[in-house]
Amino acid sequence: MSMYVLTLNLFVSIETPEGSKLYQWPKFVKLKQMNGFFFVDMDLCMFGSFHSVTGQRVKKGLRLLTHAPCLMPL
Repeated sequence: MSMYVLTLNLFVSIETPEGSKLYQWPKFVKLKQMNGFFFVDMDLCMFGSFHSVTGQRVKKGLRLLTHAPCLMPL
């Protein structure tokens, strides 16, 4: 799907949990090696995610694989 989106000259962004094995798959390794692709690592707590019972901030790591320049500041 990502390769198809690229043929449309659109940006690709794939979100997975931090530590996911998805990025070890050959198709994702190929995508990562393409010119301009980079990872963005962040925590959901950066966006105000709180535990429904304790009220504590949730630290849930996310990783994006993208080539969208607008995601660089994240």
